[in-house]
Amino acid sequence: MRRRSPPSGRSRAIRPDVPLHLVAGNHDASTATASYVRSYRQVFGPDWYSFSHGGCEFIVLDSCLIFSPEADSALRDEQCKWFESTLRAARKRNAT
Repeated sequence: MRRRSPPSGRSRAIRPDVPLHLVAGNHDASTATASYVRSYRQVFGPDWYSFSHGGCEFIVLDSCLIFSPEADSALRDEQCKWFESTLRAARKRNAT
């Protein structure tokens, strides 16, 4: 998944040259149903993604997909497979 530009407004009140990485919190996507996740993604972009900086790999996960009993199991599985693949790729690059 690729990270999209954040929505305009408060999130861009900081300097535009400062990278901004949005992370879904439990109040943003607490149920993690397919419909809710789809709505979150339309407004904010991906709910899980990774980025590299200074030789480090940063991985952002949607913890609601992991911990919410109402979470969509297909999305949970998709995120888990993506996470494992991302970790393997980061290890091959010797990222920390």
